[in-house]
Amino acid sequence: PVFWQTIGEVDECLRSMGASWSVVEELQRDANESRVNQVSHSLPLSVAVQIALVNLLRSWGIHPTGVTGHSSGEVGAAYAAGAISLSAAMAIVYSRGDLTSQFQRLLDRAGGMVAVGLGRENAQAVLSRVQSGKAVIACVNSPSSVTISGDMIAIEEIEAILAQEQVFARRLKVEAAYHSHHMLPIADDYREMLSRFLQPEPGYDGGITYSSPTTGDRMYSGEEIASPEHWVRNMVQPVEFLDALRNLCVNPAETDGTPAVDLLIEVGPHGALAGPVRQTLQLPELQPAGIAYESCLTRGENAVQTMHRLVSSLVKQGYPVDLGAVNFPYSHQGIPMLTDLPTYPWNHETSYWTEPRMNRDLRTRTFAPHDLLGVA
Repeated sequence: PVFWQTIGEVDECLRSMGASWSVVEELQRDANESRVNQVSHSLPLSVAVQIALVNLLRSWGIHPTGVTGHSSGEVGAAYAAGAISLSAAMAIVYSRGDLTSQFQRLLDRAGGMVAVGLGRENAQAVLSRVQSGKAVIACVNSPSSVTISGDMIAIEEIEAILAQEQVFARRLKVEAAYHSHHMLPIADDYREMLSRFLQPEPGYDGGITYSSPTTGDRMYSGEEIASPEHWVRNMVQPVEFLDALRNLCVNPAETDGTPAVDLLIEVGPHGALAGPVRQTLQLPELQPAGIAYESCLTRGENAVQTMHRLVSSLVKQGYPVDLGAVNFPYSHQGIPMLTDLPTYPWNHETSYWTEPRMNRDLRTRTFAPHDLLGVA
């Protein structure tokens, strides 16, 4: 109920902004009918799920020590930290998707993105060999993974180069070249639209560590996080996820290598960042910390089961989860107790008891302890 109540609030926000579609309806479509890959729908849908999951985790007593994000995922991170409101979060992603969609229809400009199994320097070397169109490094995901964005003709040439060299390359299911020169023409309009909606949250005190993929470093000012200029930069600049994650995990105040976090939870539609996160956690400065990784949802798996699996993992690691809220989402009131269950026919033919020899000898000893002689 908490999840879908939040989705209902998101729908109200989108209607107030002029949206002609419903997040509730889109989330209930099957894979063949889904419009999640359309520019105007992808960002609001993804961030809506992130915000709803944040609220669900809060209702279970699960709160973050620090947050970071990837690309538009920084919107969900800012909401989780309390730096922006739900309505501001949806304004950031809805206006971005709407402007991008309008721009594409106006100029009929084809762009794309491709994930590449190379580090930043090696990927830059590949880009220097491109002869058709323009492409740039859009996201630095890990020490050995980047995303390239730009003109479709350049993306296709890069795929051909990497295929010949047997380097991993996977085209992303997006209709726009985010974090590239394709976003620059809408930057001014985007800044102007956001100035109508964004304002710092009065309750934000910086108590939750905020590591921004826009800057690659920690941010402390609520006014700066909630400024239109910050989100324009988030759209047009490369995503510095590698640096942001590293600066989230490392506490600058500690000189003995003590990590700032002990568990990373990916909050989103699926564990898209599992690979980059695990690669980054293998860095020499992070590997000794033994930081674990979990995901709220997994593509193709039942969402209730994946969330309960996450909760079970947190409980096992000693996190104080409110299991009453998890197991009884509609409250404890009116839940009948079963009193007429049939008796269970216990079978004692097979014994499953085992114990160490020393324990058995102590338990079955013949003589009582003696004050002088001790135990025989």
